[in-house]
This record gives sequence, structure tokens and C-alpha cells, in this order.
Amino acid sequence: MAGAAHLVPVAAIYGSDDVTNGIALCPTHHVVYDVGLIGVEPDYSLIIHGGRIESLSVNGLGSGIEQMLAELPGRIWLPADQALWPNPEFLLVGLQERGW
Repeated sequence: MAGAAHLVPVAAIYGSDDVTNGIALCPTHHVVYDVGLIGVEPDYSLIIHGGRIESLSVNGLGSGIEQMLAELPGRIWLPADQALWPNPEFLLVGLQERGW
């Protein structure tokens, strides 16, 4: 089951419920995205926050994280209708909001 993750949190200055301010993620990836373990660059490539991953591992909380990360695609899958694509500016602000 997928849900929508806000790129820019609704509580932030540029946050909205506009479709271009979201991406569809399963509940597990939604949490990983919200806490900034993974991010999406304005070119739609996925990035991994190595420092946060290392912190989980050091604290004994990294079980299964390497397998999950290894299975991630290099880019997010985009809808056929380009009008529904995530706004690159929202992706950038979302990264900043999550401490990247």
C-alpha cells in the first residue's frame, strides 16, 4: 500500500497538498524519507544520507537497512503525465527541511 509523502512538509513556508509536492511511497520508505535517511535530488535521483545510516548502525538500529538501500532504484519512477511530476524546487526545499 502506497501513500503520499510531502516533499516540503505542509507546516513549512512552501508546504502544500499540491500533487507536485509529493511522491508515492510505501509506509517503510515514507518513514525513511521523512527522517532524512534517503532523499530525492531535483534531477529525481535518490540519495542516501551516509552519516545518518552510520549512526543507526553504531547504535545497533541498522538491521536490514543495507538490504533495503541496496534494493532502491537509482531514480524515482515518474508518472507518464509530466504535469504530475514532483516539482524540482520542492525536492530541493524538502532536502533542506530534512537537514541535507
